[in-house]
Amino acid sequence: MPTAETPTKPEPLYAHTWSSEAERSAAVAVWNMRYNYHRPHGTADGKPPATLAPATATNVTASYT
Repeated sequence: MPTAETPTKPEPLYAHTWSSEAERSAAVAVWNMRYNYHRPHGTADGKPPATLAPATATNVTASYT
């Protein structure tokens, strides 16, 4: 279930005032990892969306635990 700390939509990232581009970039990277590699998704039987990528894909980062 989404929480304020782990949003499933990027709007909170845009609504926040960042003190630097590096801070914003780091927050987007964390959000992206959560969104693609950790959040459950209904069309993937409750698995993260990244599990739907073919095993032969070379442009997908390895899953993080």
